[in-house]
This record gives sequence, structure tokens and C-alpha cells, in this order.
Amino acid sequence: MFALLQTAIGFQLGYIFCYTNQITPALNEKFNWTDNATRNESIVGSCSTVTLMFSAAISGRLIKYGRRKALILSAVLGIIGTAITIYEKVWAIIFGRLIYGLSVGIIAIAMPRLMEETVPSNLTGAYGGLYCLSFAFATLLAYALAVFLPKDDDLDGLKKTHVTQVIFGLPIVFYVL
Repeated sequence: MFALLQTAIGFQLGYIFCYTNQITPALNEKFNWTDNATRNESIVGSCSTVTLMFSAAISGRLIKYGRRKALILSAVLGIIGTAITIYEKVWAIIFGRLIYGLSVGIIAIAMPRLMEETVPSNLTGAYGGLYCLSFAFATLLAYALAVFLPKDDDLDGLKKTHVTQVIFGLPIVFYVL
């Protein structure tokens, strides 16, 4: 059971850094980002990283109240943030990603600490490897989902696609696990 939890939590770290890369052509069409497309893509792509850094910095104090409580708080924040990003408005995507970043920053500190305290020392290597493997799996999955997006030259398809919402919403599944 701990392995499933660890994998689901590790997924968030791998996914957050790359899942917006492949959907930028769709976002450009949906929000009519013809001018300043690069700036807008950068804001959407990096806003969660900013809050991830901030929450990772303060999570050391947060986990003093309990690693499990910190992970539960992280899951609640992650579900809320991810749910907000499904709403197809620029402000909702940015705001939701900011909250999602807070969640993942807590995970980045709390999960390894919980693992260190919970897993027997003879199993630490295997569990640590599983945690890292889940990062890689999340990255591959994020890129693989691009297969379901319309081709970059299908501008009408990019504007109407709902695959972006699926890609934004997928982390909820791994938080619920």
C-alpha cells in the first residue's frame, strides 16, 4: 500500500514540470495568443514552479506538525488546484497551477521524510527507486498524451479540443489514489 502511495505522490513531481509543454499550441489557439504567445506560454508553464519553490521552502516547518497531515493537506490543495485548471479560462489555469505548485512543493519535502521514517532501512533503496521511477513515468505519460491532441496545423481542432482539460485534470486521479 505504501508503494502505491509513494508512486502516486511521486507522479506529481514528474508531471508538474512537463505537462504543459505539449499543449501550448492548443492554448495558443483557445486563447487567441497570437501576440505574446511565448510570454503567455512561459507564464502558464512556470507559475507552478514558482509556488513549488516557495512551498518547498516552508514545508520543513509544516512537516513538524506531521508528515501524514502535510501529505493530506497537499492532496487537498492538489485536487483543488487541478480542478480549477480544468476550467478553460487563462486566469483559472494560472490560479489552479499556482495552487497545484504549492501542493507539489509540500510533496517534495514531506514524502521523502515520511519514507525515511516509515520504510525499513533494508527496503529504502527499492522504495526510493520506485519514487524516482514514478517521476519518469509521469513525464512519459504527459508527453504520450499529446498523441490525442489535434495536429499543430489543425487550428480549428486545437481551439475545440478538450484533451487539454484531460491533461490538466489527470493529477486528480493520482491524488485520489
